[in-house]
Amino acid sequence: MSKKPLYNWIIDALCLAAIAAVFVMIILRWPMLPDRIPTHFDLNGNVNGYGGKGTLIVLPAVALLMFVPITILEFYPQVWNTGVKVTARNADAVYRYLRMMMVSIKLLTVLLMCTMAVLFCYSAPVPAWIIPAYVVLMTAAIVLFLIKASRAGKR
Repeated sequence: MSKKPLYNWIIDALCLAAIAAVFVMIILRWPMLPDRIPTHFDLNGNVNGYGGKGTLIVLPAVALLMFVPITILEFYPQVWNTGVKVTARNADAVYRYLRMMMVSIKLLTVLLMCTMAVLFCYSAPVPAWIIPAYVVLMTAAIVLFLIKASRAGKR
């Protein structure tokens, strides 16, 4: 198991703080929440799906359930299918970029889940740009770090 860089610890702290804050917000708002809350919106922001207020727990719980295995995988970059020939000479650089990709994916996913939970908790419509922005940011992070890892693999 390799040492975890400070960058990863900072991202983990941000993710856990976001998840904890959403759980606390839900607990504090619980008595004020209606029994049925909007849980799905069309592209125009109109509600087209409802759920019980207990469904609010699902999003931060999923964020936490995704956080744990991704965090564990960060310690074992040698099991990832990198598409890059890893040698003793380039391993540190390749694995560093791949770890940065994993923590970026983790952060974006946790922030999306937490943002959705907050919006649902306040019965606010989900802006149409959120999912496309998430997809663009996730794709950009993956492409950026795979390019960097590929370049590092050629050294």
